[in-house]
Amino acid sequence: MSGKSDAALRALARRYLAWLGERGAALSGDAAERLLADMAWTASVGRSHFAHRAAVVFADADSLRARLQAVAEGGAASPGVAQDGAVAAAAAAYEAGGTVPLASLFAGETRRRISIPGYPFQRRRHWIRMG
Repeated sequence: MSGKSDAALRALARRYLAWLGERGAALSGDAAERLLADMAWTASVGRSHFAHRAAVVFADADSLRARLQAVAEGGAASPGVAQDGAVAAAAAAYEAGGTVPLASLFAGETRRRISIPGYPFQRRRHWIRMG
């Protein structure tokens, strides 16, 4: 996940937590694995990546919730579940601001883009001075 500010990154983590809450029972069994993999794919390759970043590495819905909660509270996502050296390296490089070929983490898989939480844009008023 990424945001243009730390506040936007935390807000996005809260949106993902709400998204998970809305899926409830769908987050168990094989269907959960597919849904979470599609969510990760969409977030990785279907979104822009900004300066404030959190690499949220997870094994299941519960570990995803825990890491999102940490980000939402302003902490680190603690990607300690990364068993694969490539995933751990990609997570570290991503958080450091590097360009990471995220699609390669899904090599050999068939993923689909799904509807996931949108970016939490700041609401600002802009006045135009006339005359």
